[in-house]
Amino acid sequence: AIQTVLDEASVPAPTFTGGRFGSVPAMSDPETIDFPAPVGTQAPSRTIHSEVATLPLSFRNKGIRDVTFRIAFPPDLDRQLRLTSALGLLSREPIDVGRVRVAPRDVLMALLGRLPKPPAGAIPDEYEILRVAVQGEQHGSPVEEVMTCHAPGIPAWGVGVDADTGCPPSIAIQLLLRGEIDARGVLPPEVVVPVAPFFAELDRRGMRVDRTRGRRR
Repeated sequence: AIQTVLDEASVPAPTFTGGRFGSVPAMSDPETIDFPAPVGTQAPSRTIHSEVATLPLSFRNKGIRDVTFRIAFPPDLDRQLRLTSALGLLSREPIDVGRVRVAPRDVLMALLGRLPKPPAGAIPDEYEILRVAVQGEQHGSPVEEVMTCHAPGIPAWGVGVDADTGCPPSIAIQLLLRGEIDARGVLPPEVVVPVAPFFAELDRRGMRVDRTRGRRR
C-alpha cells in the first residue's frame, strides 16, 4: 500500500540498541549488503517495522541487546522518496497555503490518485529477498547465522512479491485450523508459529529459505 511505503520513508524508525528502545530518522544509516542474485548489492536503510517492537521482548531471556530493521527500495523509488520527504510532502501536519490549510500528505495522495493505473492483469516482474542476520557468541567465539528467504512472487496467481506479505497470515490461519498452533490471544508470530511447518508452507508457494552459519568477523 502506498501509505505504508510513505510511512516507511518518513516515520521515525524504532531501534533497540544496547538493551534500550529508541528511534532514528527514517531511511537513515544505510548499510551495504551483498544479497544473493538476482537482487545483488543493496544499501538498506532503517525504517519503521513491527519486528523491532516484539523481538527484544520475545527473546529477552536469550540476552538480546540490539535489533534493527532495514529496507532497500529500488534505486529510482529510493531517490524519489528521499526527495519527496526532504520537500516535506510526506508530512501529515497541516500547513497554510493561501487561504486554506492542508496536509502535504493529502495533496500528494490526491496527485498520486490522478496517475494512470497500471495495466490490469500484468504479472509484476519482481524479486525480493528477506534477510535475518543473528550475531552472538558460542563457546566464547563470535558467530553469525543468516537466514535468507527468496520471494520471486507467484506468477501463476498474477502476484508479485506481495506474496511474502499476504501468504504468511494465510499459512498461520491454516496451521491454526490443523491444530499446529494451539496458542490463543494477541501474540507475536515468533513465539507461536512452528518454524518447520511454516517454512515448508512457504516453500510450497515458491519462497525458499536458506540458512548459513559461520564465524563473525
